[in-house]
Amino acid sequence: ILLSKNYSFWPLVEKLNYIREIYLFNSNKISFSNYSHWYKNRFIFLESITVSKMNLRNVEDLNIDFKQTYYLHTIDLSVNLIEFIKKNYFIKAMKLTFLNLSHNLIYQIEIDSFFTDQMLTILDLSFNNISNLENNYFKVVYLNLTGNNLSYFDNCSFILISLDRLLNA
Repeated sequence: ILLSKNYSFWPLVEKLNYIREIYLFNSNKISFSNYSHWYKNRFIFLESITVSKMNLRNVEDLNIDFKQTYYLHTIDLSVNLIEFIKKNYFIKAMKLTFLNLSHNLIYQIEIDSFFTDQMLTILDLSFNNISNLENNYFKVVYLNLTGNNLSYFDNCSFILISLDRLLNA
């Protein structure tokens, strides 16, 4: 599914049984919460979701139950208005390898927000308002923190394979 602008896509989407990829961008008129009753079981085969330039303020507004998304490996929530990431929100996305939260307004990341048994390949937190990474645990291959005003690391645990972008701010 590829949708943009102010297109009313739910009548079209309601005819689909299983969705593998979703690309939503450049609109502020789409509300997932109004349709959560419909798509609850249609995301079982979802592999990738992109919700970009949608003025999304909270990750929770997606209303996606990640324990029902067995194949989900890519989440791109870049260029939105997200300010904080709650603890354990992504923990049930067990196959997640790529998470893009760049170009948001993130200033707070709760402890263990990204802790999962599965190692993320890419975690992109670039160009946010992050200044403090206290008491966080990151298990990633590539962590991008470019464009943040990082001034404080305390009690952070990093399992990283590539450190080249960690302090490149």
